[in-house]
Amino acid sequence: MYWFFRAHTFFVNLQTNRFTNRQGANVSITFGWSGNHANRTLEVGEFFEYTCSKPNTTSNYTNSVRADGRGAISWDPTNSTNTTPVIVVAAPVPEITVDKIDANNADLDWNVGNDTQRVTIGNQAVFRIVVTNTWTDDLKDVSLADANAAACATKSGTFVNFSSKSFTNANNQAVQVTVSGQGNHNDNIFQVGERFVYTCAEPNTQANYTNSVTASGTGIVSGVRDNDTDNTQIVVSSTPSILVVKEDANSNDEDGRQFNDTQTVQQWDEAVFSIRVVNNGNEGLKDLVLTDALAPACATKSGTFVNLSAKSDVETSKWTQLQLK
Repeated sequence: MYWFFRAHTFFVNLQTNRFTNRQGANVSITFGWSGNHANRTLEVGEFFEYTCSKPNTTSNYTNSVRADGRGAISWDPTNSTNTTPVIVVAAPVPEITVDKIDANNADLDWNVGNDTQRVTIGNQAVFRIVVTNTWTDDLKDVSLADANAAACATKSGTFVNFSSKSFTNANNQAVQVTVSGQGNHNDNIFQVGERFVYTCAEPNTQANYTNSVTASGTGIVSGVRDNDTDNTQIVVSSTPSILVVKEDANSNDEDGRQFNDTQTVQQWDEAVFSIRVVNNGNEGLKDLVLTDALAPACATKSGTFVNLSAKSDVETSKWTQLQLK
């Protein structure tokens, strides 16, 4: 009498120690325990086992296998089903975040640690930058970019060295970083939950600008490069101020003294003045107008301004002197 065993709706040939699965492939089986392991009957106490797989798992599912057979003597059917859950663990995802804030103790708005700093023209802006690995993939090749502050960026082609806790910035200077959070802080891997902090400064602030820093890193498992950017505002505190000094420049001054505030002239003779206009503030000035109610030659024409680039007797580096009669 021919006896068969069926699994996965296909018959198992116990004599050849294999079965053909739904994909048309032969699957080998291995016997154990009692029995002669060579005939077509799964004898009492005998078992066989095999391995199989399902590729491309995208979501959780419960997998069930059912074995059916008939008694070799009674021909009565029997079956058994067993289930196992398959739980998908998401693939590691790289994510890096950066936070750039004001770290200027000379901040004129008296609010250190926010996203804005106010500095006197010519002074430095100071930043504190925190970079964190915030997701599920360890990172390597961490770089920093900053178009406005070279001291805050990694030198082109280089990365943060977590072993030495330092990097070389775009000014070719060594910058130390402080590493904290999760991770062992000793290898050259930016581990999940790990963070590093550093400070940097941009000197000689001349105008308002938005400063941006971008941190980038490559997932060790995923191979995907991620980046994040954060901005801070730098506001120049400037106070415009102008000073005018008008003095006697009359070589025919009857009192014999020039470059004071008084000149003595004969009736109908001319009075001569030396006028100095000084920018004594901390920002440049434009639209310069001169007004003189009694000496029109000393004043700009209505609706016009002093042209500092075209007038030959004007020195524009520090102060402006107009020699007018």
